[in-house]
Amino acid sequence: MSDVIVFVEGKDDEVVLSVLVERRLPEFRPRLEFKAPTKPGAEGSGAERTLSSFELALDQAEPRAHAVAIVLDANQRPASTWERVKARLERGGIKDLPEHFPAEGFFTVNAIGKAVGCWLMPDSTNAGSLEGLLWQAVDSPAQQSLQRQAITYVENVEPKYYRSQTEPTNAVQKANLAAWLAVQERPGTLSGHALRSGVISPNAECFTPFLNWLHRLCDQSDNPTEN
Repeated sequence: MSDVIVFVEGKDDEVVLSVLVERRLPEFRPRLEFKAPTKPGAEGSGAERTLSSFELALDQAEPRAHAVAIVLDANQRPASTWERVKARLERGGIKDLPEHFPAEGFFTVNAIGKAVGCWLMPDSTNAGSLEGLLWQAVDSPAQQSLQRQAITYVENVEPKYYRSQTEPTNAVQKANLAAWLAVQERPGTLSGHALRSGVISPNAECFTPFLNWLHRLCDQSDNPTEN
């Protein structure tokens, strides 16, 4: 039974991270559950619904969980994203939070003994998204050539309706990845399938910092008093 619950922003994130753990941390897969918001039509963005679910789980909403965590896109301003997470943690009774988000990811233990964690995609340091991390995990020269062509397409196509969005870094990363996936052997291949088939390499070094954080989260759930 899963005892480490990781809240994510969407079903694609849920699938991608599940596949990544199957490939790189198979010993932890039975313990880990990635949970996306279950009501996509509900009020608020995916991130806000994920934050709300995470805040509830800090208390007793997930009594079976020894650890609860959240994975969000860092977005255009990682510091602002961390402030949003901090507000939820503080409402959950967790104090003395770091001003700046830790490069190795965030860990603590709450008042009822649950390990608590947070990771900001792509690497807990830079602006961007999960799609930006996946983009880095392509190691085939032929696929990298397709990536360059996808970038050129996205740069030159007009009009760009995403220019009005508040998260331009995320928008470009998502557009680049979608354009590249559109010309795979199975056009429109989903990210999770691309990762499972190896088109996106699960062994890419860019995943290692996130997997180290996840490994530590699982370890900390076994020893919650160790921070």
